[in-house]
Amino acid sequence: KGPDFHRFTEPVAAALQRMGLAAEVSGRNDILLGGRKFSGNAQYVYRDRVLHHGSMLFSTDLEELVRALNVSTDKIASKGVASVRSRVTRIVDHLADKAMTIETFRDRLIGELQKEFVGGTFIPYRTTRNDIEAIEAIADQRFRSWEWTYGKSPRFSLTRKGRFPGGGVEFRLDVANGLIRDVQVFGDFFSQDDLGELESRMNGLRFDQAQLRHFFSGIELHRYFGAISADELASLFPSFDKP
Repeated sequence: KGPDFHRFTEPVAAALQRMGLAAEVSGRNDILLGGRKFSGNAQYVYRDRVLHHGSMLFSTDLEELVRALNVSTDKIASKGVASVRSRVTRIVDHLADKAMTIETFRDRLIGELQKEFVGGTFIPYRTTRNDIEAIEAIADQRFRSWEWTYGKSPRFSLTRKGRFPGGGVEFRLDVANGLIRDVQVFGDFFSQDDLGELESRMNGLRFDQAQLRHFFSGIELHRYFGAISADELASLFPSFDKP
């Protein structure tokens, strides 16, 4: 069976209504207050199991949120993911008690959610040390890996740039399945050789700091980047080295 968001969002909206908030479920996976979104939800369904996640804006600095959503040209501009901006609000702006802390709000919401279950019983699961160790092992083996983060990603374009004692440098890259497919290099460093040759040699390399450091260390780097070092250039790329 496919995702069923309302099974999870409607009890939350009902609990908030009992707390005096005019919450309503909207569309497939949003909860609104006063017609504005404050909660988004996501699901993963595997066989007979459902992992449901929902977030809420309680007292978020909305100015910072807007700035975070305005992605600049030197950050990622994905061709594989479409972003949708929604008008948002904060829970604290709709509370009668403006001084209510997030901890108090959380406890009251959990109390109201308990009423949604038969007999009013609600037993939270406490993760054990064994649980945490197992989670960390899975994260290391899969979710913190280069293969997971970039190896299976759709094609995307981004810019990486930095300024060093030897000058400023900017890489404009196309990456597909974690491999550099096209790159252009710009900067105000002193170059003796044609950067086009360097750009061609970078095609096919993994978008990974360790491999790019190895690449930069294996060429006559000063002929392309003057006094900029391999470590400085590599620092512009993501690292997947284990701590």
